[in-house]
Amino acid sequence: MRGIAVGVAVLFVALPIFAGPKRSARWRADRSAVTLTAVEISRDPAFAAQLMNQVRAAHPAAVINNSSSRSFVIPAAGSVHGAGNTFFRSDITLVNWNATPQDVAVMWLPSGGTAITYRTTFPGDRPPFTSQDFVGTVLNQSGLGALVFLPITSTGAADPNGAIDGFSRIWTPQPNVAGTVSQPFNAVDPNHLKGQYEAFILGLRQDASYRTNFGIVNLYSTPLKFVMTVFPESAPPGTQLAEFSLTIPAMSMVQQGLGSGPYSSPVNLAVNVDEDVPNHAQIWTAYASSTDNITGDGWVSIATKDFADEDLDSLGRHKKKDQ
Repeated sequence: MRGIAVGVAVLFVALPIFAGPKRSARWRADRSAVTLTAVEISRDPAFAAQLMNQVRAAHPAAVINNSSSRSFVIPAAGSVHGAGNTFFRSDITLVNWNATPQDVAVMWLPSGGTAITYRTTFPGDRPPFTSQDFVGTVLNQSGLGALVFLPITSTGAADPNGAIDGFSRIWTPQPNVAGTVSQPFNAVDPNHLKGQYEAFILGLRQDASYRTNFGIVNLYSTPLKFVMTVFPESAPPGTQLAEFSLTIPAMSMVQQGLGSGPYSSPVNLAVNVDEDVPNHAQIWTAYASSTDNITGDGWVSIATKDFADEDLDSLGRHKKKDQ
């Protein structure tokens, strides 16, 4: 009897594994190029917010921590003319880890504009593939914005069995040089700052040689008020160089530069969101990018949440224990 009980227990533990979708551990199928097409299904921000409500409840793993996710955000993407004869576009690498094709809702959140939701399909049982100039060629859009990818079922509901990843490179031909410059945008879990009222963006430069832009993406169903504060590294604690207040509409993003203030590099940013949001329900993300004014080379820093007091206490205890 004991052997039978153990066998039944093992069966119940193993059942979800066998019942789940078949993953594509080895790509034995078609390896030809993939051309994605996207069909617009809504221009109603409330529709996009409704989909995001399902993401809030899912608590997927963060793609930025190198885990597959049920959904992800590219905080900044575009197909847009820049200063000095530059033209920035986003090449996005995508993968469906399932063996069967996956329907995906793609939300385009243009800077200062209204969310548009599309439906597309990622093929299954094949290697990752790259869509060049995704915003311009797949969505037929221009300008700068954020992208949200959410696996869905044939009925349009969030698919709990979806397993997708993504990575974006935004790039431009380098002016007057035979080459390109680019910045990476890792895919980010939409929930990585869920319920957070403060986050930090580290490792930036703003001076005569570098310029910095910051962006905030509001994935919540109502407008959110943000305060962005710039802190220098080489100054007394608490010194502020600049402060920006922004109200960002629901399901939209905003990017702007730090301007020509009295800056001294390096700088770090603190992002604070309106604390009147009940139940820690807000969902958002933020980033900043610094760019060399001469070469156009640059880097991206994604906002990360700060430590709570109990986290810092825990770190202190571990430190003392290690000593």
